[in-house]
Amino acid sequence: MLMKAALAELKRLDGLGSVVLGNPAYYGHFGFEAHSGLVLAGVSLKYFQAVSFSGELPKETYSITGHSTLQCNFLA
Repeated sequence: MLMKAALAELKRLDGLGSVVLGNPAYYGHFGFEAHSGLVLAGVSLKYFQAVSFSGELPKETYSITGHSTLQCNFLA
């Protein structure tokens, strides 16, 4: 229920989507999927996942920022 509430809040705030680092079997229930263009250095691609609220992931390159320990890019 916490993940559903978090995603609903992101949508309410006009978020475009979300990324998560975690178990694909769990986060897949919420629409998260691994994508070859989504890279986090030192992490297996299958564990770094994204969900788009519009149904499509960006085709452009995006820098995903957060805490200073998180550095990743979404590559087209």
